[in-house]
Amino acid sequence: MTMIDDVGEGITITKVTKTLDDYGDASESTSTTTITGIVELLEADEEIVKSGILDMGDAVLYFKPGDSSDIKPGNRVTHNNINYVIKAVDNLGIGGTGIHGQAYLKKKMQ
Repeated sequence: MTMIDDVGEGITITKVTKTLDDYGDASESTSTTTITGIVELLEADEEIVKSGILDMGDAVLYFKPGDSSDIKPGNRVTHNNINYVIKAVDNLGIGGTGIHGQAYLKKKMQ
């Protein structure tokens, strides 16, 4: 068991697929799945906020490597009725095997 298993909660991941038809018109389709993860809201004194990459109120999602298939930039995360867009993903590991992954989430304007 991992810390994510112990204290994680249900997080909704929305996979976004964008396509163009023969006329160049864009369309978007979505599908959702639920994973167990931990969402940490960012505070003003954190380095990633100070650097300007993310803002206070944005978040980091910690997830198990086996749950990473839909955790890609451009897809969406919903946690506590707040919607985020995945900006970047890091799979952290030891010797090439992931111990957990983290995704950087930008709060989506409603």
